[in-house]
Amino acid sequence: MQLSSIKQDSGTLAAPTALIRVERLSRIIEARAKKTVVLDDVTFTVPVQSLFAINGPSGSGKSTLLNMLTGIDRPTSGCVIFAGKELRAISENDLARWRGKHVGIVFQFFQLIPRSQQWKMCCWPSNWEEEADCGGSNGASVP
Repeated sequence: MQLSSIKQDSGTLAAPTALIRVERLSRIIEARAKKTVVLDDVTFTVPVQSLFAINGPSGSGKSTLLNMLTGIDRPTSGCVIFAGKELRAISENDLARWRGKHVGIVFQFFQLIPRSQQWKMCCWPSNWEEEADCGGSNGASVP
């Protein structure tokens, strides 16, 4: 991944501050004396106010990486630093609160709420903190 530079007031170029920093991230799953390497020594940085994509073939570790970036799963080794905080050092309860306030996750399949429209599911978390209008009368009746 290539970092772009930003122009500061002084006219000099500087690298942007990292929103996400992933350092030597690995995830190995062990089952019945068999080890499956899902992620192997991954390192990258995502600058603040940037757009990035994760793509690759089925089984290449995309979902595992997203789970690591959001603290849903823990790495075997390496670290994920999000806005200066290392996720490994945060308790499960604090990670759940952090995800609720700062992370938006739209899952592919089984986490969908039956009988709910997708746009309502995307807006639903905002209703936990404040009563946001999500295109309906009050946005609070999701399912």
